[in-house]
Amino acid sequence: MTTTPDQAELAKVFELPTGHNQDPLDNWESIITNLVNPDHPHFEKNIIRRQIRAQTAAQENDLRVSPDQVRARLIQKQRDLIADTDSKGVAGGDVAKFAEKTWLIQGLIAEGCLTGIAAFAKVGKTKALTELAASLIHQQSFMGNPEWMPAPGPHKLILWWTDQPGVDSAQYLKARGLMEPDGTLHPQIIKLYTQEDGLCWDDQGMDEIIQITTAEPDSILLTDSFYANVQPIYGSDQEAESGGALIDVQTYCTKRTKAHVCAFHSPQEKDKVGVEAMRGHGSAKGVVSSTISLHFLEKKSATGSNKWVSDKENPHRRLVFEGRGPYVDMLVRLDGAAGTWEVIGKFDRALAELQSDDQKSESIGGLTEGQRQTLEWVGAASEIWKHPHGVTVQQVAACKVQHLNREATGSEIETTRKQLRACTKAELLSQTTKGNTHYWAYKQQDG
Repeated sequence: MTTTPDQAELAKVFELPTGHNQDPLDNWESIITNLVNPDHPHFEKNIIRRQIRAQTAAQENDLRVSPDQVRARLIQKQRDLIADTDSKGVAGGDVAKFAEKTWLIQGLIAEGCLTGIAAFAKVGKTKALTELAASLIHQQSFMGNPEWMPAPGPHKLILWWTDQPGVDSAQYLKARGLMEPDGTLHPQIIKLYTQEDGLCWDDQGMDEIIQITTAEPDSILLTDSFYANVQPIYGSDQEAESGGALIDVQTYCTKRTKAHVCAFHSPQEKDKVGVEAMRGHGSAKGVVSSTISLHFLEKKSATGSNKWVSDKENPHRRLVFEGRGPYVDMLVRLDGAAGTWEVIGKFDRALAELQSDDQKSESIGGLTEGQRQTLEWVGAASEIWKHPHGVTVQQVAACKVQHLNREATGSEIETTRKQLRACTKAELLSQTTKGNTHYWAYKQQDG
């Protein structure tokens, strides 16, 4: 086979060998590998131009590939770069050497990976990113959980918060000591980008990311949000090409940053947790290593329709972690004004305790003053008699009149009995009968 002028020119441009034995498919594979490799001089950062060049190269090599096949092959080449899969497997008899996993936040956010934070609007995505920045810079546990300690610092952070107006970002940062009242940014925050900068993942934005990550290697990139960076280009965060833009960014970050944490909006389905709670996760499949999803708690609708709706006034949130690490399902609390988070405990149990406390408060609020006083005297009587089944009505009544230095009257005992039964009906006390004696004790939560 002779080399045509067009093929010779193509080989010259992409530094390919010419000759009779050069396989057209190998030629094309080399070309598209160079097109997606940011370290190669022929890297094409514009996704549309990249696909055009790849399609043209296929035609020049007499290959019949559809646009979808071109796109799929380019994305696969990008994923190969991210995963660094040049050498695969360990041979028998060889020593298996694996790098120890390193954590940005112990047991939760790994270094060298892309972690997503997914939530509906106003659940707290940006405040969660601010919490992460504060944890890393101030060397405090993440969300107050002693098991989620940050890697030893100092850390350098890039806040690519192009989904947020600068005034909101400043408010969040000031609340956590990451910006002075006069607007001076913490020196460990290398750069803060906001909505006013008008950046997304187009040519201009990619140039900025290349420049800042090259100038500040081993920094940590916190992005808010995936949607804000792809919507101006593709109109949606669910188009296949939008995932390609994320792969481009992650290709840089894998080699130039310590970690990348990106915020995602959630889909309409409320029951999606973990990775599925990340809108556009289909287009970004295989790029995000782990996902932290945050969710409103729910309550019965006030309309009486028995529908469950988001309880947006409740400061508690459900946090689910899914990905590279143990599955996590926690109840957390956000103090919106202070911008701080607190881990309450494992979701099911912590939520049951929270609901129990709410029910108790509501029940106590419905008691009369006399019933509330009797409820308190049960505790005092229990401390005195320490019976395993609780206290009797006579013991509670005796405590109520002990300051009068006399025994309780029959009328006082009967009144106390009625008040104990009212507290039992409100599920604040439990009643046990042993023989002919009735005992009352504070109701213990199941489980």
